Amino acid sequence: MSITNKSQLNKKDIEVLVQQNDSSISYTKPEETSTMSKYWSEFSQIYVNDLKQNFIICDNCKSILVYKSSTGSGCMQVHSRSCQSKKENFNPGSHQQKINHYYKSNGEKKIPKQVKNAITSCYMEFVVKDGRAFRLGQGEGFISLAKQLFNAGRIMSSSSNIAVEELLPDPTTVSRYIDRMYVHQKEQLIKICQSMDSYCIVVDFWSESYTGISYCGLLLNHVNTKYQLETYLLGCHPYDMDNKRSPTVRAYIDEILNDFGLKLDKDKFVMTDNEPMMKCTFSLNCTRIGCSSHYVNKQLQHAFTSTEIDKEPVNCELAQNMFNDTKHIVATVRRMHKQQKLSKKLILYSDTRFSGAYEMLIVFNEVFNELANLLDSRLLLTYATIDKNLLDDICEFLSTFDASFEILSDSQRPTLHRVLPLKQLLINKCCIKGDELEGLKQVKHFLGKQLDEKWQISDEHLIATLMHPNLKHFQMCPHLKDRAISLLKEKMFKCQHVLSTNTSTVAYSSSPPTTSSTSTSLPSSSSPSINTNSSSARKRLLLEIYDKPIEMPIRTNIEQELELYLASTCILKEQENDDVLSYWRQNEHLYPTIAYISRRIFAIPACNTSVERLFSTCKNTITDKRTRLGGEKLNKIMFLQKNMNILKEKFGGKSFPTPDDQDTKQKQHTVSLNNESISKKQKTNDPSNNYQNKNEYLIHTESEEIAELI
Repeated sequence: MSITNKSQLNKKDIEVLVQQNDSSISYTKPEETSTMSKYWSEFSQIYVNDLKQNFIICDNCKSILVYKSSTGSGCMQVHSRSCQSKKENFNPGSHQQKINHYYKSNGEKKIPKQVKNAITSCYMEFVVKDGRAFRLGQGEGFISLAKQLFNAGRIMSSSSNIAVEELLPDPTTVSRYIDRMYVHQKEQLIKICQSMDSYCIVVDFWSESYTGISYCGLLLNHVNTKYQLETYLLGCHPYDMDNKRSPTVRAYIDEILNDFGLKLDKDKFVMTDNEPMMKCTFSLNCTRIGCSSHYVNKQLQHAFTSTEIDKEPVNCELAQNMFNDTKHIVATVRRMHKQQKLSKKLILYSDTRFSGAYEMLIVFNEVFNELANLLDSRLLLTYATIDKNLLDDICEFLSTFDASFEILSDSQRPTLHRVLPLKQLLINKCCIKGDELEGLKQVKHFLGKQLDEKWQISDEHLIATLMHPNLKHFQMCPHLKDRAISLLKEKMFKCQHVLSTNTSTVAYSSSPPTTSSTSTSLPSSSSPSINTNSSSARKRLLLEIYDKPIEMPIRTNIEQELELYLASTCILKEQENDDVLSYWRQNEHLYPTIAYISRRIFAIPACNTSVERLFSTCKNTITDKRTRLGGEKLNKIMFLQKNMNILKEKFGGKSFPTPDDQDTKQKQHTVSLNNESISKKQKTNDPSNNYQNKNEYLIHTESEEIAELI
């Protein structure tokens, strides 16, 4: 039997094939996953005749290593160090060696394998006994705790009989520390809020399934003077009001904002969904922006689940029948626990977020052929009615919508300018082609009409699109460009008094030339009167037939700045990064008024998914094992989780004062009282104060007695 006819080869056979550069051998990188080791960037999996071998090859030195997924990436880690040293020794002249290359470094030391195995074993017991996630050890908080325990061990290494239980805090102590840390970081956030001149509040409600408590999530978006987008959590408060009427909800939210020194007015923005209650709540004393994802989700939900809207038929029967049959099969198979035999697990979508239905259809389409062997005779009848071609076309059509949701939900950078182009793109995708299936045509016709009519575009959407250098020409929808320019100019004039720029007007053209003195000079007084009358008549006649001087319009600084920006050819080259705030930071000196407006407009997100992510985090915190966690305590935990890192970065040092810090502060306060009492005592003994009245003397004496008691 030849080498290539074997299914699994040994290392010697692999080396022979590599040396011969045999065509049967190939090298492939594994698919990237969240749990994949970083060392795979330096290695490739070996395949022979498209069969996976238990060997990998180094991309640098072409060394072959034995590798199995069960043994982990330890062999790659060890070889990577030696391979790197060979690489440096092979090219010694590429750089000058530093002095620490020739002696043992005091930096990171190699962990002994015995210690590593012992920690791995204990970590395995920890996740098994306590029912924790395997990735718990990769969390930032867990790593910080492990470092602190390691440092404590080094400090107390000389001590004997250390009780580890005494190092770990009691649950009551943890609860008190959370309260203390919350108060401290809330005071820090209040200081930041007091310096904000513009912001956007993102609001949404959520009901927790275990306890039935309703929560109000409030997020604050702000672009600072360095043109950096900042997001703070104001709270995830349990809603304890009597009802959810609009005036009650507005009073509740205003009270929360007042705790942080914030107040809504016409210049402040609020991002909410498009439910009637939210529209009514924020109809006054603020500018409400509707969630774009909510608009699209609602229309998709109507297309696949509704028979009529506003007494008008939807007419998407073919797609709805296919969707209902798919949903029925998925729900039944999940209840029968037969999906364990499938290559992928079937999933259902949430009724509150219809975008998850796309994931259900995608997975169902991928395992469609596998389902025929699992279904009973009753489900096979339903299975046979599903048009596989229609299912393929619907999944491909909805992929654009799914990508749009992901683009609009980006919380790391401004997204408001993306709404108008994406709306037009989705409408264009709904254009019907002649050779398409009838079911897809029905869906496209309905969605194209609904997106055009129901998806509302506000003035802020138009201004944000115009303020993006790559979108200011409105190529996707040129009919809206003039309106956007008019809106931006109006806002620039309103913001002009805030800026310290020079507001003097400058004319675009020079003043009209003056007329010649000879053509306008009056005749001499010595001339006859008949000549005078004739000259005056001729002059009047000539003035009537000549062109009048044209008065050029005077352009203000605002108009000049806007025209200069529109005529600029500078664009963002890295379109995927889409860092529009860096553009305005770099061009603030050229367009100061527009840059100022950009800080206000780009603080508005395209949708409220940031609050929904907050609610998802709450679901992971309140499990069936933590149902006794109070609403206020959950609010404090979420507040610290979302704001802790950014507040540490802004204020530096410790995240909150420790008990030792508070004792020091108490001692300093006592010393200041003692110093104050001594100064008052010296003042009372001063002869110049002998003429004070008795009441003043009694006050000073009383202060001395209090100081002595302290």
